Amino acid sequence: MKATVASEITLYPPIQPALDDAVKAALTIDNPEHVQATKQGRWTGEIERKIRGWRHGGGNSLVLPRGFGKQLRQLCANHSARLEVDWSGLADGEPLQTTMQLPLRPYQVEAIEAARQGRQGLLVMPCGGGKTVAAIGAIQRFGCSALVLVDTKDLQAQWRAAVRKFLDMDVGEIGDGKETIEPITVATVQTLRRWDHESLDALGRRFGLAVLDEAHVVPAQSVAWVFGSLPCRYRLGLTATPWRDDGLTPLIEWHCGPTLHEVDRAYLYEHGYLAEVEVRKVATGWTWQTWEDHETKMTAAKKAAKDRGVKPDQDREVKRLQRTRNKLFGAMVKAMVADEPRNAQILQDSQALLAEGRQVVLFSSSVDHCRDLSARLAAMGHRCEALVGPVKGKAREAMLDGFRDGTVRMLCATIQLAAKGLDLPNLNAIQMTTGGRAKTRMVQMIGRGARPCEGLQPVLLDYVDEPGILKGQFYARARAYREAMGQR
Repeated sequence: MKATVASEITLYPPIQPALDDAVKAALTIDNPEHVQATKQGRWTGEIERKIRGWRHGGGNSLVLPRGFGKQLRQLCANHSARLEVDWSGLADGEPLQTTMQLPLRPYQVEAIEAARQGRQGLLVMPCGGGKTVAAIGAIQRFGCSALVLVDTKDLQAQWRAAVRKFLDMDVGEIGDGKETIEPITVATVQTLRRWDHESLDALGRRFGLAVLDEAHVVPAQSVAWVFGSLPCRYRLGLTATPWRDDGLTPLIEWHCGPTLHEVDRAYLYEHGYLAEVEVRKVATGWTWQTWEDHETKMTAAKKAAKDRGVKPDQDREVKRLQRTRNKLFGAMVKAMVADEPRNAQILQDSQALLAEGRQVVLFSSSVDHCRDLSARLAAMGHRCEALVGPVKGKAREAMLDGFRDGTVRMLCATIQLAAKGLDLPNLNAIQMTTGGRAKTRMVQMIGRGARPCEGLQPVLLDYVDEPGILKGQFYARARAYREAMGQR
């Protein structure tokens, strides 16, 4: 059996039927969106039941994602199938000339060597552990031109600044209307996803190494499309969280390959590379009677269904109440962030943290909440800014730079930023004001504030409200915080 490797793997017939079935099974999962919709009693007519990482190509060939290569070799061995691989479709790029010595930590050196030996896969390193520096070291170790993919302009700016600092060389840029190519070029996925396959292939052939930062985003169709169109010989994915809260974790390895090296979180805390964050539970006492009343109805409906011998998830009334519950949750969060006594407590805590000389980031899921709290703190005389989605370009850069140099003491930011490479080395206090339970975001969030800070232990204030669902979310966050710090 023959295969070619370029931006994807293509298997050519004849393919053993048993092997064909095994490959397709390994690259097929139940669609979490369909599973969730079914549980909630929603219409699933336009939602695919399965997610497939394979497709049929010309001449009855089978096209697979590049990251599946190691699993493919194992499956071939299991089925006693001999695989002849043509590697000529891979691009080597141009040699990279640099003699700069990077200030690498021992665990970063180990990660770099694992990347060089593995050639394709994931480097997993906690937030604050120096993923970017390790990746720059890997680029230097591979010794070839490199294309770095990021999914935010903030990350693009951080990467370009880091390469200039550590390698003292010009850095190319693709995104926001700019297109300059250098031996190391940083591109936004948002720009490249508008390119066709032929253009991406031509771009990829100028580089021997493709690096995907925040690799846990690769299940997104646009990211998978771009990364899966690059024929670079070497490919690395970087992440602190090699999993997905939405059930799409297998897709990370499909596209990026296996984990080549994972830095132990506990090791970084034990050796002082990261500082343990003190998590403070702040009970607000806030509740919402509309939600409590609905939960009482839901409990009664489930009991009635059981009494009739019907499974609750198949009962019509339970399904109706579940649909209403989903809508009510959003209304409850709106009511929560508008509650004045609760906001007064948050502001009082903000002032206390600032009085201790801390650099504070307050996270909320509501843009309006961020703006309101920021304006009120500014009116009190504090140097505070609202870092939300609509703030872009130079205004955004000025806020982040101001925070880093201390001219801005506090940011009120939407929680989505926690998982988007927010690089604030002097951050030492976090206020988590609107809950949520996504493990990825919580691990990323606590990592943002875990860098050692002279004289102050980093703290995270987590606001916990009375409704049971919100308390349950807090317990899930608390587990994520402990895991992020290497605790059990």
